[in-house]
Amino acid sequence: MSPWEQYLYERHSREELHAWARRLRYFRFVRALGGHANDGDRLLLALRHDGPADALALSTQLDPSATGRGHHVIGGIRVFLWTNDETLTLSMSGAAGDPYSVTELDVTHAAALEPRIDRLRDRIIDPPFDDKHCLAPTTHPELWSEQDA
Repeated sequence: MSPWEQYLYERHSREELHAWARRLRYFRFVRALGGHANDGDRLLLALRHDGPADALALSTQLDPSATGRGHHVIGGIRVFLWTNDETLTLSMSGAAGDPYSVTELDVTHAAALEPRIDRLRDRIIDPPFDDKHCLAPTTHPELWSEQDA
């Protein structure tokens, strides 16, 4: 196993990531960059917007109370929203207590939110983070194969 694979599968087995990949339609698992980045693993979804007013409209389509950047509760689930010039991102981690980790509970929460995303699927940017750290069909197609990973 390469050093990258050792790092990728350090917290979650290949089989677990394969199961999560197959279970989630829109959210993608992102492995922390690590080192001195002080980031954590997360589930990430990115939506394309056409400016601040459109980003706000997208946010409020997810939940009327989601009116800006930061932590929000959407459908009873804590989500972090962030916008930049072209993208609205939703990220989640830490449902089991460790904000740097993604667990089965986070995946269950993401799966529960995905029906709210269905009507916005033409706005989805996939992968949301174009890097090997983001597990998406284009970056890690083996995790989306019909066969067990």
